Amino acid sequence: MAILEAFATRKLVFAVYDNSIKKDYLTMTPFYKWITIEKDPIIIAEKVYEYYRNPKKYDWMIESAYQWVKKQTWKEVGRAYEKLWKVEVM
Repeated sequence: MAILEAFATRKLVFAVYDNSIKKDYLTMTPFYKWITIEKDPIIIAEKVYEYYRNPKKYDWMIESAYQWVKKQTWKEVGRAYEKLWKVEVM
């Protein structure tokens, strides 16, 4: 939810993972193209600095994430989980 809230406020997201479950969560989401994902916190720090130096370079990521998150209702999120878990709801 924090990532979606960041998208809704037009913030760029930087994420660090330290295990395979979190890596899978971050890299297998529909929004993975609009976040920066790294295992190494030093690399994330470098990417944050790069963003600080040239924020316009990342405008496309921020705007894409914002446009996507505007369409994410509770109903849509529920459908995504149903599809993920292959649950049939009557």
